Amino acid sequence: MTGSQKILLSAGLALAIVGMAYGFWYAVADEHPTLERMGVSLASAFAETAKGETDKADEFLKVYGDTRFEYLREVHFHSHLVALSTLLLILGIFFRQLAFSERTRFLLASLLVFGTVALPLASLLEILFTGSFARTVAMLGAVSLIGGLGAVMVGFLRSAEGSQVD
Repeated sequence: MTGSQKILLSAGLALAIVGMAYGFWYAVADEHPTLERMGVSLASAFAETAKGETDKADEFLKVYGDTRFEYLREVHFHSHLVALSTLLLILGIFFRQLAFSERTRFLLASLLVFGTVALPLASLLEILFTGSFARTVAMLGAVSLIGGLGAVMVGFLRSAEGSQVD
């Protein structure tokens, strides 16, 4: 097993465990209160609107929107981390077949692991930080994954042609 494969497989396994553990914690400890808060705030907004109390309805709609924003980010963290770590595991199995030198495969594996960590992490950061910081992390993660997967595709295509690229 090459170093690049070890990076992909060990990171993929570790990140899958983190993603599943977070999903388990979230489902047990936080999801139901969050969904209840969303439901209550939305129902309260409708009730206040029916009474003609639009200012109170707006407050409840803001609570609903903020809670929904947080809910989606937490679910995205879990689901994206598990899905992307699974992709790392699958790539790790076949990574030796890329028509690149081991040094290039190692750098490519590192880029893919960075993107797999950065993109889901940005979802959680959006809850804590308003502004461009979390979006920048998300963009770096997305660019890393898109570029890395594009390079992987080139490596597999070149491998199918029987040529070596550096």
